[in-house]
Amino acid sequence: MPSLNPYSGVWGRKEVAHLLRRTMFGAKPADVTFFMGKTMAQSVDALLTLPTNPPSPPLNNYEDADFNGTPVKDADGVAKGQTWINGTYGDQGGVTNSYRGNSLRSWWFKNLYNQDRSIAEKLVVFWHTHFCTEIRAGGGATAAYRLIELFRTYSYTPLKTLMIEVTKNPQMCHYLNGYLNTKYSPDENYARELQELFGVGKGAGSQYTESDVREAARVLTGHSLNWPNQTYQFYDTLHDTGDKQFSAFYGNKKITGKSGTAGADELTELIDMILATDECAKYIVRRLYRFFVYHEISSAVETDIIEPLAAIYKNNGYNLKPVLEKLFKSEHFYDTAIVVGAMLKSPVDNVIGFMRENDVTPPPSSPIDAHYQWWLEMYYTAAIQGMFLGDPPNVAGYPAYYQSPQFYQIWVNSDTLPKRVAYAAYAVYGGYSAMYSAIKMAEQYSSITDPTAFLTELLENIYPIPVLPATIQTMKVGILLSGQTQDYYWTNAWNDYKNDPTNATKKQTVETRLQALMYYLTQSSHYQLL
Repeated sequence: MPSLNPYSGVWGRKEVAHLLRRTMFGAKPADVTFFMGKTMAQSVDALLTLPTNPPSPPLNNYEDADFNGTPVKDADGVAKGQTWINGTYGDQGGVTNSYRGNSLRSWWFKNLYNQDRSIAEKLVVFWHTHFCTEIRAGGGATAAYRLIELFRTYSYTPLKTLMIEVTKNPQMCHYLNGYLNTKYSPDENYARELQELFGVGKGAGSQYTESDVREAARVLTGHSLNWPNQTYQFYDTLHDTGDKQFSAFYGNKKITGKSGTAGADELTELIDMILATDECAKYIVRRLYRFFVYHEISSAVETDIIEPLAAIYKNNGYNLKPVLEKLFKSEHFYDTAIVVGAMLKSPVDNVIGFMRENDVTPPPSSPIDAHYQWWLEMYYTAAIQGMFLGDPPNVAGYPAYYQSPQFYQIWVNSDTLPKRVAYAAYAVYGGYSAMYSAIKMAEQYSSITDPTAFLTELLENIYPIPVLPATIQTMKVGILLSGQTQDYYWTNAWNDYKNDPTNATKKQTVETRLQALMYYLTQSSHYQLL
């Protein structure tokens, strides 16, 4: 039976790598070694400690770029190499905003690669999959950047704070028509999604009504934008000052109408009302479970995992950290029969995980235009595999996180699977500006001179499910030993290269075998698992 009791089993490379793959992007050998020096509890505590300094903001990498034959100039006069995040949306035709959007995509992908040893970047992506907007369809790159940073700033703070700030975010105001919602013509778009997608869901326990949607829309009237500055603004003259009556699902709550600037306070009452339901905590925990653990929520999981975690969430003022701590330290999280290796990698996990596990070398930060363009190429490498980070197909988000019964299986189909495996193969054999070095990958493992030990460690790092010793032997003989039977064929080849690293022949001998090995491993179905 699934249990939240503390995990007390083996704490080795396989278990550490599992924890890192789920809470970060990929399991870098150096990170695995670092956490193997800690207990399970210490490792979880360290991963749940968020960095205090946010990443430096995205920069203008587009100045003087060619756009339909016309040199691009930033509409706000932001110079090349400087940040545009305080700019306006004031460019006619959207030229500057389009380039800023690509700058944002490059910056975000770079952050995922450069993450420290914490869950921070994975949490930003989780909250993005929950409070969905689209960079390409919202209020512009400046508003989209602010929303991403909201997820970073408020990852652990009470959900109430995050919900209020998301409601006021210009990107969300654009995307779900908050700026159109006035007392003269209430717009129900955001009011509906605040309940259906962001708050209580639409499962059997969620019993909000169409009347609740209409009343919530009235509460939200007047919450809009300052258009030139792309900032939130409440217009009291557009706010419905009448009382709002909600259904029995919300305890027949009545929000008394307020006039003037006090009308903005009705938003807080609305959020409090949603959070007061038991279903809100359960719904968010189910979303967490499907993102970090497994898509299937059986009746046993609902009873033994979801409901206790929801109680922890609600009893801690909707602070996420105690929930994650309980989950990642539990027996259930390390269950090899249900959880470990049971997920399919998202395209972002696939692309960034490969880069981090193989210690790839991105291009230098200067020149900035080439640097950002390379990260944009990596972004679109994940996008063609089915995940446009920042641009989900609709407000419900990425179907792999909610669409029953397929869930993660949606990531892999006849179109995306060839692209997933081709990405690794292309990288291994010199693509993407030769970012990959098979030798650099191998040098991460202290056991490199012993082919059996090296393969064992490598496979425990990149495969979530075990590989039989006989299979390891077959790989060793067929690839690292080039058909020979004695381990010293590899050991001698490696040592010869290390003693004479400028010798092209000796380098090619080991590099060719390592490339063949990684090509073979990344083409396996095992490699698609998380």
